[in-house]
Amino acid sequence: GICTACGSHANCKTTTTGTCVGNGVLACSACNGAYYLNSNGICTACGSHANCKTTTTGTCVGNGVLACSACNGAYYLNSNGICTACGTHANCQTTTTGTCVGNGILACSACNGGYYLNSTGICTKCTAHTNCAVTNTGAKCVSTSVYACTTCNSGYYLKSGVCTECAAHPNCASANTGIQCIGTLYACNTCNGAYYLNYSSICAKFAVFVALLTTM
Repeated sequence: GICTACGSHANCKTTTTGTCVGNGVLACSACNGAYYLNSNGICTACGSHANCKTTTTGTCVGNGVLACSACNGAYYLNSNGICTACGTHANCQTTTTGTCVGNGILACSACNGGYYLNSTGICTKCTAHTNCAVTNTGAKCVSTSVYACTTCNSGYYLKSGVCTECAAHPNCASANTGIQCIGTLYACNTCNGAYYLNYSSICAKFAVFVALLTTM
C-alpha cells in the first residue's frame, strides 16, 4: 500500500511527465536507436525482417525492425531502410530469380520485341539505323540494340534484318547507287569493254561465236 516513485528504464531516451506504466517505470516518449516505442509506452528491442541481409547498428525504423543496409537478392532497399520485394517492368519477357537491379525491379533475362537487354539487366528500347527504310518494331532487335529492318534504303541490301552497303563488281564501269541493289551488288549503268549490260542491270561477258564457213 505504499506509493513509490516510478523510475525510468535504460532504453528510454525521453520519458513522459506524470505517467507511470504497470511495471513501475515512467512511460517513454522517445527511445534509443535500437529500440522502438510500443503501444504501452515501453521501449522494446527492434527486430529484423527475413528479407534483410545486413542490418544497421542502433537504427530502428517505425515498424519495429532494425533498418537494413543490404537486402537479399529479390528485394531492394527503399528510402526508409526497409527491404521491399522487387517488381517487374512491362518490357521484360523473362525475369531472373532472386536478382534485383538498382531501380527496384527484377533483372531481366529476355526482352519483348523492340527491346534489348543492356548490361545491367534492364530492357531498353531499340534504335533505328539510318540505312533502314522500314523497321520491324515488334521483332527481336538485331546488332544488339537496333531494330530489325524489313526494307533497306537504296544502295543497301538486307541480311538477317540488318542493312549492309552494296558492293561493286569489277566489271562495272559506272554503278547506279540510287536504286535497289541486285542481290548484294550495286546495279550498273555502264560496263567495261568486254561486258554488256543485261536486263537485270548486271554486266555480263560477251559470248564469242565462231561460225564455220564452208565453201561449195
